[in-house]
Amino acid sequence: MVDASGSWRHLYDLARNEPDPHKQKQLCQEARAMLQDHLLKLTAQDSAERQALESSLRNLWKIENKT
Repeated sequence: MVDASGSWRHLYDLARNEPDPHKQKQLCQEARAMLQDHLLKLTAQDSAERQALESSLRNLWKIENKT
């Protein structure tokens, strides 16, 4: 897994746009793990980024549960 905020965004976008449900679920799991790792590294000053990450996690949950 690659580490950096741009990497979770890339995986997140891939998961959102993947037509194959099996591959989409796999991408969601990978993106969620990266998002959660990134969330753990944030400080209190990063509230806007934290909100974006939490929103992305909610969207990934929706994608995973629709398939």
